This record gives sequence, C-alpha cells and structure tokens, in this order.
Amino acid sequence: LFRSVEEGVRLGVSLGDGWYAVAVEVARARAAVLAELGVAPVPEEAKLSEDLRRGEIAEWARTESRGQVWVDVDVVFHREAGMAVAEAEVVKLGGVVLERAEYFERLRARVPVGRLKELAGWQWVRAVETMPAPARETSNATSAMLMGVDGAREEYGVKGSGVRVAVLDSAGVDTHPDLSGRVLLMGPTSVSRHATHVAGTIAGSGQSDAGLKGMAPEAQILSYDFYGDVSMKMLRARTEMNAAVVNNSWGAVVSEGLGNCNSYGTYGVQESELDRIVRNEGLAIVFSIGNDRNDGQCNIAPRGGFHTVGRPGAAKNVLTVGAVNGATAASEFGGYGPGRDGRLKPELTALGVDVRSLDLGGGAYLASGTSMSAPAVTGLVALLTEQYKREHSGASPEPALLKALLLNTAKDLGNPGPDYTHGYGLPDAKAALGALGARRFARGAVAQEELKEFEIEVPAGTPVLRVLAAWDDHEGWPGGWRALVNDLDLEVVSPEGEVVLPLTLNWEQPAADAAPGVNRRDNAEQVVVRAPAAGMWKVRVKGTEVLDEQGFVVTWNFADMPEPECLTTITPSELEVAAEGGTQVLAVTRPNACGEWRGTSEVEWVRPADDRARQGTVAVKVKVDPNLETLGRETVLEVADRAVAVKQAPACAVTPITFGERLTSGLTEFDCLDSGDWYMRVYEFEAQAGQAISASLDSDDFDAYLILVDPSGGLLASNDDASAATTNSRIPVAGGLVLPATGVYQLLVSSYFPRETGMYEVELREETPPSAAAPRKPVEACPAEIYGELSVASGRDGRRGDLFPVEAYVFRGRLGQKLVVELHDAEFDSVLYLIDPQGRQVAFNDDAESGEAASRIELALPASGVFRLEVSGFSPQDMGRFRLLMEGCDPLEP
Repeated sequence: LFRSVEEGVRLGVSLGDGWYAVAVEVARARAAVLAELGVAPVPEEAKLSEDLRRGEIAEWARTESRGQVWVDVDVVFHREAGMAVAEAEVVKLGGVVLERAEYFERLRARVPVGRLKELAGWQWVRAVETMPAPARETSNATSAMLMGVDGAREEYGVKGSGVRVAVLDSAGVDTHPDLSGRVLLMGPTSVSRHATHVAGTIAGSGQSDAGLKGMAPEAQILSYDFYGDVSMKMLRARTEMNAAVVNNSWGAVVSEGLGNCNSYGTYGVQESELDRIVRNEGLAIVFSIGNDRNDGQCNIAPRGGFHTVGRPGAAKNVLTVGAVNGATAASEFGGYGPGRDGRLKPELTALGVDVRSLDLGGGAYLASGTSMSAPAVTGLVALLTEQYKREHSGASPEPALLKALLLNTAKDLGNPGPDYTHGYGLPDAKAALGALGARRFARGAVAQEELKEFEIEVPAGTPVLRVLAAWDDHEGWPGGWRALVNDLDLEVVSPEGEVVLPLTLNWEQPAADAAPGVNRRDNAEQVVVRAPAAGMWKVRVKGTEVLDEQGFVVTWNFADMPEPECLTTITPSELEVAAEGGTQVLAVTRPNACGEWRGTSEVEWVRPADDRARQGTVAVKVKVDPNLETLGRETVLEVADRAVAVKQAPACAVTPITFGERLTSGLTEFDCLDSGDWYMRVYEFEAQAGQAISASLDSDDFDAYLILVDPSGGLLASNDDASAATTNSRIPVAGGLVLPATGVYQLLVSSYFPRETGMYEVELREETPPSAAAPRKPVEACPAEIYGELSVASGRDGRRGDLFPVEAYVFRGRLGQKLVVELHDAEFDSVLYLIDPQGRQVAFNDDAESGEAASRIELALPASGVFRLEVSGFSPQDMGRFRLLMEGCDPLEP
C-alpha cells in the first residue's frame, strides 16, 4: 500500500476497518497496482451526508424558486482538482457558488435538489453535506474556587498576560469596566449579554467586584460573531490575530421540528475543518457540549441523556466541556457522549449552574448553561499558555499538550476514570500548572508499526500513577467513516513486567465503568494504576495505524485520585405534567458505585412504571393518571434517594366566544397556568381567511395581556397595552386585523405580570375589511437601503390594524439567519412588524433601545421562506418619509 504512493496513487486518510481513501492519477497508475490494492470509486451515496442520502432537505438550507427546490450544501473537493474546477462544475449543474474556502478545499453552493446525486458522482468531489444548521448560544468566583484557579494564579504568577483569546458568540462583547482596554470587536456591530458574560468568565479583571474576576484577568479578548463561515473566522483569528485559544459557547440547533435529531455527535465537514486548524495551525479550540439533555425532544430522556453531543463540538482535536453545579454534580441540561462513532465526549466538565459574570452596561448577572462552563476551561488554557511561553522563550504549546495536562490532572467525577457524563472530570488548575512547571511530560512521534518508549521513576508511597497520551490527529473524512485517522496505542509496564492498558469505554453500554482495554476511537488514552510499585516504569506508544508520522505528548501524575463522590442528578428535577397525564421519563445520572435504588410514590395517581431495582445512570418511566378536576395537584416521587416534585395542571376548559359577544369573568388561582407562572383563560371562535376582527381585554384588577393564536397553534398577534394611557389590551391596537386562514382561533386571556388575578371583560368583534391593501414590495437582496414614505396612499391591511397606514416589504430568509432591520430618518413615530412565511408575528419594535435608528429588529430567523416586513406608525396619524436598512436576507431568486 505505501509503495504505491510513488506509482500514481496518493494515500489519503484511514476510513477504519482497513479501508483508506486514495486519490488516483489515472495517467500514471497501473491497472495491476489498482487491482492489487482493491481500489474502487467511492459510491456517490457514500459522499452524501446521511440526511441527503435519505432525501431529507433541511429547512434552514432549503429554497423554493423557479419551480424547483434548491439546497445549500458544503462541497469538499480533492486538492488535485482545485477551486476553479469545482466552481466550474457546480455552475454546469445549474448551481450558484455562495462561499469559497480554499484552505479547506471546500465551497458552499446552492444547487437543485434533483442534481445532488449527479454532483456527488463527480470524481473530484470528496463529500457533500447540508450547510451547518443555524447556531445558537448554549445559554465566577465559585467556578475559580472549584478549579483552584485563585491559588494557582498566585503560586505560578499567571494571569493570561500576553495571551489573545478569541470569543465566537451571537454578537460582540460589551466594553465592561472589568474588560476595559482588552476587547477588540472583530466584525460584530452589536453586543450581547451572553458574549459579555462568557468573556467575563474568561478574562474579567474583578475591578468592579472581586467575585467577578475571571480565570485569566489580563488576557485580551478578540470578539467575533458565529454567523457565516466560522471555520474561516477561527483560522483568521489564529493566522492574522495570533489567537492562542478560541471559546465557542454555542452549537448548531437540533430539534424534532428541523428533523435533524440524528445529527448529535456527527463527524462532518465542519468538525473535519476544526481538526485541521488545531493540527496544522496550533490553535486550541474549546466548545460547550450543549444544553439539550433536558429539552424534551429527540427521545433524549429514554436513552438516559446519552448521545447529546452538540455540533461541531464533536470534533476530535477540540476540548468539549460539560457542566456541573456548585456541588460538582452533573447539571440537569449539559449534554453527554458518546459521539456517533463512540468517541469520548465531553473531555471535561466545569461549573455551569448559577454562574455570576459580567453584564451589559457594567453590571453582572447569574446564568446557567454549558456556555458558562466552557469559558472557565478556556481561561485555564490561557493560563497554561502564558506559563509555557514564559518558560520556553515565547514558543506556543501545541493543543495536544494543553489537553493532556488538563485531562490527566482533573478531579475524577461520575464513574471511576473517564466516562460519557463527565469526561475526565473537573480541571484542577494548580495540578495542571504544576505538571507543566515540573516538566512532567514528554514528546515523541511514531510512524506505522513504530514503538517509542519512555521511562518514569515512580517514588515509593505513590498513591496513584496516571499516564496519559494525547495527539492532534489528522482531520478525518466527513460522513459515516471512522473519525480517528492515526491510531496510536498506549501501554504502561511495571518494574515486574506487568502490562497495563488504558481505561476504555464501551459506547454500546455508555453507563458502564471504563475498563482496561485497547482503544480504537479516541486520540487521548489514560492508564491509571493505584498503589503502583516503586521503581522504573516504562511507557510505550505504538503507531498501530498511522497515515504519516504522528507526533504525540505523554504526561504523568503521581497525585492521589480519590474515588468519585456519590452524587445524583435527575432530569428534570421537577415534573410539570399536563392535565391529560401519560408516561413521563426521568433521566437519572448516578455513579455505578452508589448501589441499587428503587422509585416509590405515596399516591396512586403518579407511580414508577415498575418497582424493579436499578443501578447507575438510567431512564425511569413514570405513569401519571389524567386529572379530571379543575384544581391542580402535587406530590413527591422518591427516585434514587432524591425527592422529585410532581405538579399536574388542572383540566383546562375552553370557552366558546362569538362575534359581538362581551363576556365577564375572572382569573383565579384555579385557572390553567401558562408556562407555570401565568394564569390563563382560553376562548375559541371560528373565522374565515380574509375576515377582519378585533378583540379587547379590559380589567381594573390586573395588567391585561391578550394573545391571538391561529388555527395551526402559532402566535398570530399579542398586545399588552392598547395605548400609553391604559393597561387594557386590544388586538389590533386600533381598527381590524385581517385573518390569514380559515379555521378555529383561540384568544388567550392572561396578565402581564405572573400569577395576577381579578375580574375582566373580553370582547370579540367583526370589523370591516380594509379597502386598501399594501403592495408587497420585493427586497431583491441584502444589504439593502430603501427609501419609502408612509402616506394616505399606503395600504391599510397591516398587523397594526386597518386604521394605520402600512408599507410592506417581502424578502427571502433562511432559518437561523441573522436579520437586522433599522428604520432611520423617520419623520414620524415608527413601528416595525416582522411576519413569518406562515403569517405569524415573530418580532415587533416601537422604539430602538439605543443608537441612531428610530425602530430596530434583530433576530435569528425562526423559519425559511418569504418573510414580510411592515413599516407603520405608532398612531393612525403618523405619516412621513423614512429610510430602511436591512442586513441578512437572501435574494428572492437563487
């Protein structure tokens, strides 16, 4: 195989099970050589991602135009082909090139769905994958204490000085006093609480409050947003701005609605690109694992929370971080491994529950999520980087060394050794910095079948010997192949000649303890020996399956490694059940060593599905009977020695209401609870598409809030105050609202503040349809600058009501796309409405909070399709000229 490289065959990455990817130079390669090697073209189906093979076109990547369906895909090509060939062939297929990334041999294109297989059939194509799903946020003193950062900073004199940390988030980092002079905005035009909170955990100085000091209080922050090509942003952060580490407290959206539940833990195009950056450029990358374990979607609870690794945190060479609470028990929300191919994720966990950090405007606030735990690890990476550079004449440490030091010195949590719930455990800053300072690490490199051996002198009385090997692996082939390319094997030999293998997990039994064995999946392996014999131990690293020479790092540790505490987490910790009852699922996270347990209940209406004994991390079914009463009920279920509160809602009656009817009633503590905090009454009526209606809610006892729900269950309109002079509600504010569909609508009567009660009157009226319809003016592409005028000639069929003039604009958008709309130079008091492709109101703004804009909307689009933007006035008399600015929409036609 290896000699054939000189005969017109370029050896590519290992695909697992003895298969390799190869590139064949047809003019040179002899048929006999190809036959000997068993070379065959990669089937077109194997180049398509799993969803494309099944014919599933993701909503965020889908466009309908010119009578056909288009899809936005990432096309990875062989480097021998080159970008010019790839572009030309895509155009021949009728596609449009959207973005280019020469470094990654990848372009993003919009192509007709019917020609996907033809595209994948070209020999220059390596992989075709749906463009990444839209990103979302995975939303310090205690965190620093848990990881021992304060003492470590003082002992080793490190504060992150001279280290640049890139932060990718939904918007920019604010100029908080605790970050003064240390934030560079690298593109974002707005700031966010989330990004500022994250940056504070990494690098807050503690100037305003000592409890807000971050992990690396002198580090510099490079602030990027996560829209667009994040791989290229990370690459440029390293090559152009000399970032040492990049924090990613975000991940791709996964949901049943998007149909991408199978994407958890997938190794695809983006993961491969991140691995290339880490290996080739030496950039350490930290990702939060995601917060989906308590989402109630994608059948997560029945599998005990396992297999919830967010993308692209499933990459091999990055550090993926889970979350624990202040007692170091697993959070209710943080994702668990393994990856789709069985790899260990997360590698580490850190505090992610009730983390206090920086806020906009110089303040502070509490937040929870793996968004909060990842930056703690990022800050610690910055400290290690500073210490290494100081001791090695300014040279930067390779990411594999940083990973090895953190993993091998972590405090063990969960099951003994690495596990899919906590990884290697909670980082120990002092121990990691100590191992670096004491030079308890060695480097080496191995080729195929080559063996490297090191010797370690183990002192007498050593409680535990921990040895860990890690390497920045070659980027893998996207798709369903094995992600690991270069497979190295670690073993440790005692002075008596006993061979000890690394602790290895069984991905088919993810709750089981790790056991010594051969690891064929991970690029970090750890041997643990309790009470090791004093003397010379040998550490061996073998190149079992190596594409080209692979460098690695070995580190060792003699510190004690106490058995993990018996801590239990139940997700959710409290069950809120609808009146209909049914089967609920509790996911229990608990070390296997804690022993057996059972679930018990003192009432008949809620009970475990069975009373058998269980052990460790499992899913538990709970049966809840229907509640036929108008009163809610509560009880406590005993599960794994923990009390789980169960609250069941009362039966929620629906009251019919007819046009012209004005009903008097009241909100009471016996009514349904909306989202657990707002009492609610439900009224129902039938209406026709195009019919104009109005509804009002008046109360002298509480601040009224009225919601109109369309026949599909979506929010059509809502109103708090009909005017500045009242707390009563009206839909629309004045005049009539034209209904978009025929069917049964619901009016939800509620309050602005939680759990308000009192008397009210609700009225439903039929209105005269508007005589003037606003023409839908197309926005051909963004960015756009549009000059318009609100006048007596404007339409009257807007969301604000038929007494209000409206100018309407239509544009195409994709799910997750960041849209920014600003109204400038308005000669009147303006308002903006955004209506989604289904006719639902998704955003509204009266007065922009800051800046020069009169009104402003900024959001990630909740769907794909043609949206409508309405410009109107606060009062019916408001008219005049305006200038509309839009960013983040697609061309109406591909």
